Amino acid sequence: MQQQQPKANPVPLTSRFGPPCEAVATLHDCWQAAVGRFPAERVLGWRLRDSSGRLQQQYNWMTFAQACEVRDALGSGLLAAGIPAGSALGLYSSNCPHWVLLDAAAAAYSMVSVPLYDSLGPQAVQYIINHAELAAQPQPHVSPRPGDTATICYTSGTTGMPKGAVLSHGNLIANAAGSAALMAQQGAWGPGDTHLSFLPLAHIFERKNLTLALHYGLAIGFYSGDARRVFEDAAVLRPSLFMAVPRVFNRLHDEVMAEVQQGSALRQRLFQAAYARKAKALEAGEASGGLPLLLDRVAFGWVRQRLGGRVRYMTTGASPISAAVLTFLRVCITPAAVEGYGMTEAGCTISIGRPGDTSCGHVGLPLPCCEVALAELPALGYSTADRPHPRGEVCVRGPSVFRGYHRAPQATAQALDSQSWLHTGDVGEWLPGGRLRLIDRKNSLFKLAQGEYVAPERLEAVYARSPLVLQVFVTGDSLQQQPVAVVVPDPEALQRWAAQHSTQHKLQGMLDLCAEPAAVQAVHGSLLQQAAEAGLQGYEAVAGVVLVPQPFSVENGLLTPTQKLRRQVARQRFADAVQAVYRSLPGSRRSEA
Repeated sequence: MQQQQPKANPVPLTSRFGPPCEAVATLHDCWQAAVGRFPAERVLGWRLRDSSGRLQQQYNWMTFAQACEVRDALGSGLLAAGIPAGSALGLYSSNCPHWVLLDAAAAAYSMVSVPLYDSLGPQAVQYIINHAELAAQPQPHVSPRPGDTATICYTSGTTGMPKGAVLSHGNLIANAAGSAALMAQQGAWGPGDTHLSFLPLAHIFERKNLTLALHYGLAIGFYSGDARRVFEDAAVLRPSLFMAVPRVFNRLHDEVMAEVQQGSALRQRLFQAAYARKAKALEAGEASGGLPLLLDRVAFGWVRQRLGGRVRYMTTGASPISAAVLTFLRVCITPAAVEGYGMTEAGCTISIGRPGDTSCGHVGLPLPCCEVALAELPALGYSTADRPHPRGEVCVRGPSVFRGYHRAPQATAQALDSQSWLHTGDVGEWLPGGRLRLIDRKNSLFKLAQGEYVAPERLEAVYARSPLVLQVFVTGDSLQQQPVAVVVPDPEALQRWAAQHSTQHKLQGMLDLCAEPAAVQAVHGSLLQQAAEAGLQGYEAVAGVVLVPQPFSVENGLLTPTQKLRRQVARQRFADAVQAVYRSLPGSRRSEA
């Protein structure tokens, strides 16, 4: 059945920043405007090291004016050397094989022309241009236009070759401007506020963060390079904003809760009582949290110091965060902790929680730069006529949506329809107040807690090689770090295993064997062996198994007439058993939504 198009009327969408930056249309404009407004303010910082290489408890900084001088000198040197404007966009193209390196001492710049494909041959030529030479030959800026390509940002490519999403300057500015319109509700942002940059700079999430930081004149402190020391970097930098992915917040939650449990009985009672009272107040909409200031400081001040003590706005994205951890952030750090949703092809953020909304289990409202609609998916049983909540594929349209995939017209045609709607592949439902909740994926892919996508069909092909397996269905939970397998054991193989291990098992039928812990453990071990032999990633190894005695069939609704697994039906059929496996895992943080 043909998929129906989303029905929505165009609305005025944000594409530019508000005053005094309404003329900013490109990333170049954004930088130039920031330098003009904040020349003497800090902008780029890094932690200093002593003579032995140990990190010190301070950051070294460049001002906007200083960073601008270096940037202009480098750009002028490249132009003078004959590197065409915008050549950085050709890093993936044999037509422009240029690479630019900045040495660690920042005393000299190396401009290296390297062959990017074997067919180019070894004609690599290296030029060394020192800072004095660059500064001595200033060149005028070659300003981009809003429609010019700013970046080709590659997706993960879980089910095939990675695809390069072509994003223009206008796309990136529109998405940042959409977020800025919401951040203004958190109060004034500007010099004196800081952002800790530790997410990958190749990821669209951090690129968006840096664009916002420049727009506001924030000081950007880069982490020390070791993800295990991010909280230490934060304690030194004392950021005002903390943008991260759920696994970082999960770690903070676990460390704090472990410390509470190790504390005195009095400390535990104080923390738990204050926590319960504040969580209830926030749920009721009390922005202050309902605690006296002194009690709040005593109960949670030490937690806030883990991040420097100044964080007043937090966002989480890339994968879902559990309600328990999001509530923890709001209680212990700041009530302005929100969850967002986005994708590279949309320029980054699509929707995000609003200030003052302390509910969980959704990804907020669309950004003002995005028009969001749900498309009918009748083949999967999702409809905008569903009640109580309309459901369908999340589709996005607006000035932040990408132009297509680099040299991949077929993939582009699948993602962008004739009306310029980006079909995300995510299935959502509208909640009261216009909030968006993500409930499924249109195809079989699912995302784990650390943001990795898993292709279950590929894993099932690996696990089906186990001699104990007749049929296997791999599923997962976006709040968990590994998938779970629902296995129909091979009856003869399982009976042979029972005969080899116990006469008691041998006398049991399949129903009893599938409930036998030793049999479950044997099948799980067999799957892990197959995962190791196939070279699967750690997150692709199943965390546990569910054994079912009845094979998947057309008659019981789990297979199509062409013998393909009905994933939607299987996911619903085995949901309780799969969640029971997750609850049994050590350190499980499953919580009621």
